[in-house]
Amino acid sequence: MKVAYLFALMGAMALTGCSSLNDQQRAEREAMFDLHEAEINVAERETDMVAAKEQLEKAEAHLQQMEVNFKEIVSAR
Repeated sequence: MKVAYLFALMGAMALTGCSSLNDQQRAEREAMFDLHEAEINVAERETDMVAAKEQLEKAEAHLQQMEVNFKEIVSAR
């Protein structure tokens, strides 16, 4: 009798979507993993943007210095 009850319970669990619950939990874990990867990618891009901004600022300062030097050369003639 207990065996029949166990099989009936297992069948009821299968019919009510216990497997879909596992699928949902798996999908949620995968979504959380994807979200974590996206957060890492955003952090990496932000780091890249900061480095690019620093390089741009250095290039602008260098260009301004070149302009000053050019103006000094032209005015000296």
